[in-house]
Amino acid sequence: MTANTPPLGREAQAQATTPAVSSSGGLRRRPWVEPAVVVAAIGLAVTVLGLLLSIVFGIYGMNARIDDLGARMDTFGARIDTLETRIDVLGTDLGARIDALETRMDNLNTDLGARIDALGARMGALETRMDSLNTDLSARMGALETRMDSLNTDLSTRMDALGTNLGARMDILGGRMDKVYQILLPKQS
Repeated sequence: MTANTPPLGREAQAQATTPAVSSSGGLRRRPWVEPAVVVAAIGLAVTVLGLLLSIVFGIYGMNARIDDLGARMDTFGARIDTLETRIDVLGTDLGARIDALETRMDNLNTDLGARIDALGARMGALETRMDSLNTDLSARMGALETRMDSLNTDLSTRMDALGTNLGARMDILGGRMDKVYQILLPKQS
């Protein structure tokens, strides 16, 4: 260890606290203010200053990023506000449309119910009329069958009478024809 370097161990702590050493110029110098110590101190100061500057610039960079994120958040907030407004408008409009559709469906349902009831009444009237026509047709068919039976009986009676009458007339005609043959063709003997 030289006289100009600071002590490093415990036993030399007493030497480190010596106030001053004379130098050749007559000025009193401290032993630890050697050029190596000064350079080391300046290096340490530059390092600390560099760290402080990097911290400051890092904080500045972080602030710039935070400001950028803040601007993005503001833009996003504005978009959300616009979207909320559009959703409110669409929701109000959608609610009105749904109410109008519900009203229209209720009206259609009422109208359809009335039409179905009217159709049911018409079908009931048609069914009653069909039953009436069926009964009338059955009665007419029965009357027609009775009339046909009556006509068939009458026709059979008339045909029998005609056959009897025709047979009698044919017999008379046959007798007259025989007389005509006898007159026209005398018997040849």
